[in-house]
Formats: sequence, C-alpha cells, structure tokens
Amino acid sequence: MGFSLSHSFQAFAVVAVVALSSCDAFVPNQRAFGAFQAKTLVTSNVYESSVASIPRKTRLAMVIDQFVAGRDGATRKKETDKYLEGVQKRVNRINELEATIEDLDDDELQAKTKEFKERLAKGEDINGPILEEAFAVVREAAWRVLELRHYDVQLVGGMILHDG
Repeated sequence: MGFSLSHSFQAFAVVAVVALSSCDAFVPNQRAFGAFQAKTLVTSNVYESSVASIPRKTRLAMVIDQFVAGRDGATRKKETDKYLEGVQKRVNRINELEATIEDLDDDELQAKTKEFKERLAKGEDINGPILEEAFAVVREAAWRVLELRHYDVQLVGGMILHDG
C-alpha cells in the first residue's frame, strides 16, 4: 500500500482539522481537558455556553482524541438510532396512507399538488403530516405512471435528503 501509518494519520488529521475546525458538538473527555473541567461541563446547566468558551484548538484536540479512542461512537450511534426510529415512524404513517391514496382517481391525485401548495401557503409546516402525505402521493404516482413502487428504504433516503 502507498501510505505508511504516519502518512495515513497525517491525512486523517488534515481531514479532521478541516471538517471539525468549527465543531461545537462533543462530550469532553477527561484526558484532553482535565477531570474536573470535563465533569463540570458535562453536568453543567450551561453546557453549550461552556463549550463555546473552550479554545478552538482544545475543542478540536478533544474531538480528535474521542474519534481515535472511539469514545464518541456510542453517542453517535444513540443519536442515529433515535433519528432513524423517527424516520421509521414516518415511513409507517406513509404506508398507512397508501390505501387512502390508492382510492383516489387520477384527477384527485393530480389535485393533491395544488392542495399541498395551498396548505403550505397557509403556513402549514412542511415537516409535519403534509410531508408524509406528499411521499404517499409520489409513491402512488410512480406506481401508476412507471409501474414502479418506492421501497421503504427509498422513502427513508428521501426523508434524510429532505432533512439535509
């Protein structure tokens, strides 16, 4: 292979510095910041403002240290699992709407676009029930026109893209 361990780590460090230079989301660890200060930050009610007061280089070192040690993997997994549970609930609601949307004739299905625009213009939140309804309409339209039905995993991907 073309890279030695030191070159690989140097490449990782450069990527980490670029990607995490403004990172504020981490759990301070004792080795990088000191046991007392880390305990104070984690248990403090003003955690967010305390993190902002830590020098940027120290924050970056702490994040890199956590990444290398694998300490924040559990935190990321917990947040990801929670997010995906929410997305799965939305997919389940889309699936529940499928029978209702199937019963619409072609003109009613096309009219859904105008209905969605009107609802959004009135101030309805795009991330509310309208999103699930729109996904169900798109799924049905794809089935009618292309004879292809979106799989649940494709709905998950679409929602993740929508969330940015």
